[in-house]
Amino acid sequence: MNGSSGVAAGATDPNAGVSSLGGDTGSPGDPATGDSSSSSGGSPDSQPTGGGDTGSSSDGNGGSSWQTPADFGVAPAPVQDTSPPDAPIYDPQPPHTAPAPMPTTHHSEIASGPRPAHIQVAAPAPTVADYGVLGVGANLALVRDPVEGRPVIRVALAHSGSSFSFDAVGGVVAERVGLQYRIGAWLRTNAPGVTVCLRIKEISPRDRRTSVRTTERCLAPTTTWRHFRILRRTISRGDKLVFSIYSYGALKGDNFEISRFTVTRKTAEGWKRVDAAFGDKRPAL
Repeated sequence: MNGSSGVAAGATDPNAGVSSLGGDTGSPGDPATGDSSSSSGGSPDSQPTGGGDTGSSSDGNGGSSWQTPADFGVAPAPVQDTSPPDAPIYDPQPPHTAPAPMPTTHHSEIASGPRPAHIQVAAPAPTVADYGVLGVGANLALVRDPVEGRPVIRVALAHSGSSFSFDAVGGVVAERVGLQYRIGAWLRTNAPGVTVCLRIKEISPRDRRTSVRTTERCLAPTTTWRHFRILRRTISRGDKLVFSIYSYGALKGDNFEISRFTVTRKTAEGWKRVDAAFGDKRPAL
């Protein structure tokens, strides 16, 4: 026979593993292609069920007619390794790495505790005596000019007399005949009508109570600052020169103010301040 069996009903085909009831069964197809055929009068082949997982086909009566061998053309999926990973090998030696750089700090950022406060000691305020002048029958007060801020000395009558003066404390000895000295000052007053005089007296060493010659200039200052000056030429070597500004015919409350009082001598280089007239005191008024 050509591949078909003529076994009666109830016989078993040992090669197919299934029973045939009253009809021929188709021979299995080519295993390489997975195709199958059936004899005339049989039911058409059914598609594999289960997405091709079983590899078998069933006939019209629900029986399994053949089994498809495994597809050897596709590589099997690799088996996933489920074993635990190898434990790391413990290295007792520390890793050889470069040391971390030291942090950079600035001296201003270093906390060094509270710094001591710089205490500046203020210089003591000057007094009238610091300018090398004194009052005779007068009260002297050091004030500041409200406009320029320069030191100003206020000279006021100190008693019920009629005269008071403002004197340079030092005496100057004439080195020769014909030397030129002068005094100058800025004057003002809040007591209109007061008379003020600039004076240079030359006194002989033989009679210190009597001047051999006096040079003076009198004026009536106002509330506005004005500059006044007088000049004296010496008449004898060795005489003493005394410089002052005084007021006469004064009444109670009379006063005047002095600023930039100077005593100078003419030299080959010009007029120079005579420090000896103020007892070598500094600063100059």
